[in-house]
Amino acid sequence: MTSLEQLLHKNIEKAIHPDWHFTPVNADGGDAMVDGQVRRKRTVWHITEPESEHNLLIVHARDSIAFSLDQNGKKPFPFLGGTLAGLHTVADCILVTEHNGGDYVFIIEMKNKPGHGARPQAIKQIHASARLMDWLCKTLNALKHWEGTAVFIGVISYKPREQPRKGLSVRETPVPVQEGDVPIFELKNHPILDVPLLLTEWVAMGDAGDNVEGSSSMVRFSL
Repeated sequence: MTSLEQLLHKNIEKAIHPDWHFTPVNADGGDAMVDGQVRRKRTVWHITEPESEHNLLIVHARDSIAFSLDQNGKKPFPFLGGTLAGLHTVADCILVTEHNGGDYVFIIEMKNKPGHGARPQAIKQIHASARLMDWLCKTLNALKHWEGTAVFIGVISYKPREQPRKGLSVRETPVPVQEGDVPIFELKNHPILDVPLLLTEWVAMGDAGDNVEGSSSMVRFSL
């Protein structure tokens, strides 16, 4: 059995300086036994983008760490200069979680609405952050802090309608589109991203890889 110290999200939590962490809003109860298995407590994260009309996405996850390198007035990579455009490009939130024994890295980008170049820009930010996380995961692996392979998933969250539905349902879970190395979900009317539910429903619809347009197997990011 993998010890708590060897879990990916725990090592990511240690690796990222606390100044960049999101603070969880609350968590329900504690761990409990359900059908003979440990059901982990649910953590709620509020992902904010103060300078955007779409300034709040509520994320539910279990066994997770969330952080943002996109913070106003702060450079995530101070050792890099500003001569080459895009080198400081990062997504609004990176969430690392465990689900049914697998490690998942969610790269979340918030946009007001589709169009006007929002989607290509979001994809660029997701890819840049995915490559950063791929490097970090491989470094943890090389240093024997963690062993495994993470599944990378992109999420573009658009501002919901005035009276949006809550959460996701099987009918509403979109099929991700393969963009380069990363499957990307586009959420157009969801103020809440329920990560365990999305992963459960994605897998329940069939092999997850078969539900990625343009892919035939589970996507695991690699350079």
